[in-house]
Amino acid sequence: MLDRLKSLPLTIILTILIWMYAESQVNSARSDISLTMSDIPVWVSGPPSVLSQYDVMVESKSIVISVTGSPNLIEALRNRNPGQSGIFAYLDITPEDRASPNLKYRSIRVVTPVGITVLQKPELVGFRLALKTPATAP
Repeated sequence: MLDRLKSLPLTIILTILIWMYAESQVNSARSDISLTMSDIPVWVSGPPSVLSQYDVMVESKSIVISVTGSPNLIEALRNRNPGQSGIFAYLDITPEDRASPNLKYRSIRVVTPVGITVLQKPELVGFRLALKTPATAP
């Protein structure tokens, strides 16, 4: 009986610590702010063997995304020069892609600095591949 009474304060202290930790996680998530960024350029990436054969025409040269992060990180994004946000959007071309007159649609891969999370981005971006014309010698 006495052993059970001794463990009661320890149980109460551990419960309070767990509650304090959970509250700190909720409060830190609430302090994040968001930012909508326009004109994020779409970069084309893929195997050199594929990109050397095809011209890639992307329907949208840039996209609009919404990001979230701590106030300091979001403010740093606001203060950077255009094109130097550290946020990159990639259209990944695969070896299975072939030339076609029709648009294909693919999800964009967005890379952000540590601590920045993408909230919203375009679902799909249209693109098509065309065979490169051989260079003519003069």
